[in-house]
Amino acid sequence: MANEQKTETIWVHEAQVRILENAERLLADAELLHMHGRHPSALAMAILAFEEIGKIYLLGIGELHSKGRNGHRTKQQFANAMLIAGPAISVLADYLASLGMQRTPQTAVAFLYAVLKSQSRSESEEDKMAFQRLENQIIEEVAERLRDLEAGRVSIAINSGRANALKQSGFYCDVDESGRIISDPNNIGSDLARDWIDRARFVVDNCRQSSTRDRERTKGEV
Repeated sequence: MANEQKTETIWVHEAQVRILENAERLLADAELLHMHGRHPSALAMAILAFEEIGKIYLLGIGELHSKGRNGHRTKQQFANAMLIAGPAISVLADYLASLGMQRTPQTAVAFLYAVLKSQSRSESEEDKMAFQRLENQIIEEVAERLRDLEAGRVSIAINSGRANALKQSGFYCDVDESGRIISDPNNIGSDLARDWIDRARFVVDNCRQSSTRDRERTKGEV
C-alpha cells in the first residue's frame, strides 16, 4: 500500500512538472504572438497557460478529474487564487481593523485559520452553523472590497464565464442563428491581450518558484 502511494505521488509530481512546462510553452507562444500583432491568438494562449496552472493545483489536491468534471472555469478559479491571495489578506486585515483588531497580515491569517479550525472542531450543529455564518460574512465582506481591485475583476470575469468566452473569441468568429456576427477576434486589441499575458506570467512564475523551492527542500531532506 505504501509503495502504491509513493508511486502515485511520483506520477502526480511528474505530471505537475510536465503541465508547468506546457504552461511556460503556451505563455512563450502568447508573448511571441503578441510581439507580432497577433493579439486574439495571444490572448487565447495566455488564458490557456493560466488554466494549466489551475490544473497543477487541482492535481495536487487530488481533485483533477477527467474532462467534463472540472471545466475550464474551475481551472481558472484555482489559478486566480494565486492572484487574489495577497490582496485578499490585505483586504481582510482592513476589515478586521475596522472591528478594532490589529491590522497586520499575520492577524488576518491567524483569524481566518481560527475560524476554519473552530468550525471543523465544533461538535454541535448550532456552533457549526454559527461559524459558517461568520465565514460567509467574512467572504462577502472581502469579496465586496476586492470588487474594484484587479484580482477582484478577474474573479468576476472567471465566475461569470467571461474569461472562457474571451478565450474562445480569440480562436473563433461566431455568428448567431440569423448570421449576425456576435464574436469577432478582430475586436481583441493589444491591451486586453497584454493584460492576460501579464496575469498568466504572474501565476506561471509563482508556480515555477514554488516548484524550485519544493525541489530544493526535497534535496535537503535526502
